[in-house]
Amino acid sequence: MSSIPILEAPVCMLENSGEAKLRLHPEALEILQSIEQPLVVVAVVRLYRTGKSFLMNKLAKKKNRGFSLRSTVQSHTKGIWMWCIPHPCKPGLCLVIIDTESLEDVEKGDQKNDQWLFALSILMSSMLIYNSMKIIDQNALFDLHLVTKLTDLIKVQKGQEETGEDYRKFSPKFVWAVRGFDLELKIKGRKVTEDGFLEFALQLKKGKSESIKNYNFQREWIRDFFPCRICFTFPRPIDNKNPKDLDKILDHELVKDFVEVSKKFCSYIYDYAKPKCVQGAVLNGRLFATLLEKFVEFIHSGQAPCLESAVTQMAQIENSKAVEEAVQCYQESMEKLVKFPMESDKLSKHHRCDEEKAYDTFRKCSFMDEQQEFQQKLQSDLESSYKQYHSKNKHELEVFCSDRLRKVFQFVEKKVEQNAYQRPGGFKQLFLYLKCFLLENFYFKCPRAMILASNVLSEFQVKKETEMKIILQMDKDLTEKEKEITGKCAEVQHTQARDPAYKKPEKEKAARVEQRNQAQEEQVLQIQKQLEDERMRIMHENKLLLEQKLQDQQQYLKEFDDIAQGMQEEIDSLRFQAKPSEPDCVLL
Repeated sequence: MSSIPILEAPVCMLENSGEAKLRLHPEALEILQSIEQPLVVVAVVRLYRTGKSFLMNKLAKKKNRGFSLRSTVQSHTKGIWMWCIPHPCKPGLCLVIIDTESLEDVEKGDQKNDQWLFALSILMSSMLIYNSMKIIDQNALFDLHLVTKLTDLIKVQKGQEETGEDYRKFSPKFVWAVRGFDLELKIKGRKVTEDGFLEFALQLKKGKSESIKNYNFQREWIRDFFPCRICFTFPRPIDNKNPKDLDKILDHELVKDFVEVSKKFCSYIYDYAKPKCVQGAVLNGRLFATLLEKFVEFIHSGQAPCLESAVTQMAQIENSKAVEEAVQCYQESMEKLVKFPMESDKLSKHHRCDEEKAYDTFRKCSFMDEQQEFQQKLQSDLESSYKQYHSKNKHELEVFCSDRLRKVFQFVEKKVEQNAYQRPGGFKQLFLYLKCFLLENFYFKCPRAMILASNVLSEFQVKKETEMKIILQMDKDLTEKEKEITGKCAEVQHTQARDPAYKKPEKEKAARVEQRNQAQEEQVLQIQKQLEDERMRIMHENKLLLEQKLQDQQQYLKEFDDIAQGMQEEIDSLRFQAKPSEPDCVLL
């Protein structure tokens, strides 16, 4: 998980252009989108010049840098500013402090923006701090009159009537900070807590008169919209110094009670402000930025932001991104691990491992995919990607096996060209050489060949069938000739053994033997010459036959390619004709 960006100062998140237009700042969106941690969003709102910037700097633990501190009647915050910092007390969370443009600023011409800024503060925050001065009275409650307009500014569900219960589901915790409080916390002479003081101020009167209805009206809205509420009363921070120098005063120079309440206030915010949730889902920076964009789009369109519609649109956007990121994670991991060609089992193993990584990525980035619509899309996309890898691997394996077979047969083909197997027993020698040495030790034991090796070998044997048949036929013909020569030699020897001339006197016998041997040798030489001529004739005929067969094979392959190409063109033509025709364009 990436670290939270360190911001030296607040940045403008939503600018009030002064033309009744609210504009999101790209820099702020970029910062939010880079934050993967859950956001704890604390918003501070109130009239201008009530010291809210001082409180926010306290929360950010910054004194001389941060939100602007001025004592003039001119408001410095225009629109909404944010300050993202690592949570001071909860590692793994990002604290986002939001400074809202002061309400009822005299420089603003369009008070409608007050309503939108207030509504967005409520929609965005997990804790809302309302800052007022001196006391909670009727005037202070009246300044919070924008609460009564929330039903017009915010819609919870599209096309349905909402109740207070609907709004309470997303309302932030409400903290009322009373600055410059000089009174004792007593009601009718009895001491009360700060929370008791707030509840007393919000207490409803009994009765049905018009004045009572007006008195209760504001209080009912606050009680309904903010069921979880708390109050802090701050005494004056200094006694004798001008408030305009508040940012320059050291802590030990401040009033002790003010320092203690400030610490108590900050501790409460750190401990009880929860990560921002929408419909039970925790928002990180990216989700928060997307939701904010949807809210502003509603405002620009003239509609009240609808929480349900905004969340639905955000879910569509974020889940689509989650699918894209998961598929990209899968493909990048596969590209690193897969080296084509490889065994199918290893490819399948890589697929299962990278598929799990992709699902982990999707689960981290997805948002409220309750119907698993986008998870099913991810599954389909991953299956499609795996099929492509599997198809490519199969093709590469076939090419690999074919290349390896060609290397195996290179030596054999040289021997064939040298007529090394054109003798008796030549085919048997070739077969044993291929089977026992080359194929079993050099081809089938190759790790990447596996099952495809047999299939490619079968196809290769079909292509070499003609050559193998010719070598086999030549082996048979030469073996028969060898047998014929052996038989004739045996016949000559048998004839010599039975000739009576060998039984005459030695001289005459020797002369006759010599004469007969000479005649036999001439006969043998003549027979051998005839056999050699016959062998050469057979070899020549076989060579011519082999060349003719190879030419016929090439011709058949060429004709087959032409036929295949013609059939492919015919198929393409039929596919084109089968496409539905586009309707003619009609000009109105």
